[in-house]
Amino acid sequence: MRRDEWLIPYSHDHQHGLAQALRLGRAAEADEVDDEQALETAVADVLAYFRVELAPHMRREEVELLPLAARHGCTTDDEVARMASEHLRLRVLQARLVDNPTNAAVAAELATLLHDHIRWEERELFQTWQARVEQLDDDGAALDFAVAANAKPLTACPPLDEPGSAGLAAGS
Repeated sequence: MRRDEWLIPYSHDHQHGLAQALRLGRAAEADEVDDEQALETAVADVLAYFRVELAPHMRREEVELLPLAARHGCTTDDEVARMASEHLRLRVLQARLVDNPTNAAVAAELATLLHDHIRWEERELFQTWQARVEQLDDDGAALDFAVAANAKPLTACPPLDEPGSAGLAAGS
């Protein structure tokens, strides 16, 4: 299924995340055969990526994408809960790597979770949302998500200033 326009920026970000997950996972495995330098380099790269790209991406998903999809009835409570839970877990693992950047087990866990989370969003969540939007369109309730995506966030979901506010785990 071709990705809808309103989801394309998120899918592009996901491509970068998958590449980071792959490199980190390989380095964590290589650490088991005493290649600590590769692990340190991969961890430094993923921590920079997390700070510059991934944390803002997750925040946009939580503050902009989820409310947009919810406004049009495309989300379920389980989907929202899973996204928030996995985002929180990614943040926890990132913090653990900041504290101990040579921990191959934590690096491997972060790599696996990042990969699996992105695959879930791409292969299941976004596909399901697109199908729901198409169903709404078929029912005569045409939606212009490209326009809606540029709308102001819902007042019930203002940008998050503090981690954990509004029930989500947004933070940097």
